Amino acid sequence: MGSPTESQYFAYPVTQGGQQNCIEMDHNPVCTAYEPDESELDGTFVNIQPGNHVVFTVWLWTGAATTTETNSRSGAVIGIDVFGSLGRIGELSSSDGEETYPNWPATMQNVVVPYGSGAWVKVTMDFTVQSQYMADPWSGVAGGQVYSAGKMVIPTHCCPWICGFSSSPSNEYAKIYVYGTQLIITP
Repeated sequence: MGSPTESQYFAYPVTQGGQQNCIEMDHNPVCTAYEPDESELDGTFVNIQPGNHVVFTVWLWTGAATTTETNSRSGAVIGIDVFGSLGRIGELSSSDGEETYPNWPATMQNVVVPYGSGAWVKVTMDFTVQSQYMADPWSGVAGGQVYSAGKMVIPTHCCPWICGFSSSPSNEYAKIYVYGTQLIITP
């Protein structure tokens, strides 16, 4: 669930929309300082290998936006970061597991619950792990780039995530609620 300094921006258990024991994600200035995320909830690292079938499912409820949103991806977003033996390769944030970079696939919209949903919405990623993924320009770990942008890398593990995305992250205070998260990986 992020670093200890970020845990203050999450509450559990809370009740929302009749669902007990869900997580409340709040505006997080730690995230807004370096990304267009208002908050990010990271899962644990899980081993994967090419050919695995991955299904990542999350139920999300979004509060009303507190800014005028101009980005079609504004809201609660799910995704999975893939890693190679040296570190992060890139991001998969589409319903069919396509890489976000460099093509920004249309299926990215299928993993977004816009602000103001007012109800629980089920979001799913369902895909087969590719033999290699292209490193994005943001690959790596703290301290620098471990793979050159464009380099093809064999995936070894992944980390699912949920974030609040905004066109104005410093000013967006919409709450996001999460429950029923499942990550299923089969050979």
